[in-house]
Order: sequence, then structure tokens, then C-alpha cells
Amino acid sequence: MKYVAPYIPEDGKWYLAEILMETRFDGDYENIIYNNLTLVRADSPEEAYQKALLLGKEGELIYDNTDGKKVNVTFRGMRNLHVIHD
Repeated sequence: MKYVAPYIPEDGKWYLAEILMETRFDGDYENIIYNNLTLVRADSPEEAYQKALLLGKEGELIYDNTDGKKVNVTFRGMRNLHVIHD
């Protein structure tokens, strides 16, 4: 199977990043994984990718919820990065 590169217009400046985050609550065996859809402004796909990774890392946090449980939100990666065109 031959690889076909995606179409990226020369004037493409906006990208949609699918950033995966995980939330864990102390004492719980289950966790929540969710997909944050985030618009990223960049001059190239590489710049958009780096900005999206940074946004994911900056979204990490640890806090105590109203039930007194420690909540840990962790960046788990990026699912997709789409250029927005037309």
C-alpha cells in the first residue's frame, strides 16, 4: 500500500488538535479518558503539533475535589491533528 500525504494548503493557519486527557480520582479503580478538541493557530503542521503538545502538558493538574479526593489530570497524547481549510 502506498502512503498518500494529506492535503495541506499553503495558506493553512488553523488546525484542530484532538488532545487526549485522563482524569483519575484517588481511591477509585476507574478513570476517565476524554478527547479535548482544540483550535491551534500555526504557520506549519510541525508548529501546530508542537503547540498542541504544549497545550496538553499545560492542561495537567492535581487538585482536591469537593469530596476531599485528590484528582490527577494527565496528558496522554494526541489522537489527531487536522488542518482546517476552505
